[in-house]
Amino acid sequence: MVNIEFDPDGEGPILCEGCGTELPAFLDHCPYCDDEDSDQLPCPECGAMIHEDSEQCPRCKAWVTMRQGRRPQGEGLGTGGRVVFYLLGSAAVLWIIYRVLQSGGR
Repeated sequence: MVNIEFDPDGEGPILCEGCGTELPAFLDHCPYCDDEDSDQLPCPECGAMIHEDSEQCPRCKAWVTMRQGRRPQGEGLGTGGRVVFYLLGSAAVLWIIYRVLQSGGR
């Protein structure tokens, strides 16, 4: 179980020490760090556990548009970002080779 860092003044957000996610005051643990295999997360408005792909909470009817917190490790650029990165890098290398050959290697 991951510890929760409470604000002693009660004015700032409650932050999870594990992932840094801002949490509602009524939670005593971070559901994002607790069980990574779980497909349920708390509603940001009422705290009811809802499916992670839900767009609206069935309990309070709040629209769930964004989740805060860090991405899981290994999800940096994603495959699309890596492809673009490698294509642009390859194009730059080919352009440099072309320019060197055009100048006669001078």
